Amino acid sequence: MSRTVLGLGAILVVAGIVTLCPWIGPDISPEQFEFVFWKLRVPRVLMAALVGMVLGICGASYQTIFSNVLATPSTVGTTAGAALGALIAVLVGGLGTTSIPLVAMCAFAGALVVTFCISYIAASGRARIHDVLLA
Repeated sequence: MSRTVLGLGAILVVAGIVTLCPWIGPDISPEQFEFVFWKLRVPRVLMAALVGMVLGICGASYQTIFSNVLATPSTVGTTAGAALGALIAVLVGGLGTTSIPLVAMCAFAGALVVTFCISYIAASGRARIHDVLLA
């Protein structure tokens, strides 16, 4: 059996499971069903699908940019930049009870700064792939 047929079969099985799962569970009133299904389950499934698509696009773009099928955000330091941003937010007092998720925002900013720095080094034209990975 070819890989294409196995892949399509796996996609059909997953689609069937995802389609049937919202209706599995105890019998509840129609009002509760509407709330649980449309206000809780559907937004979470859609957000999970959106996040999965974005992560897939990001991974594919890293692999294309660096011409390396093993390239990941940790390969070029994006993960370390996010960790540094989160650490700075925690040290400054980002764990307070504010409505703004300061730690997450600082982690994103740290990852963005590192990614822009690496992109600047890569776009300079003087750096090779090995230089970019080591930067």
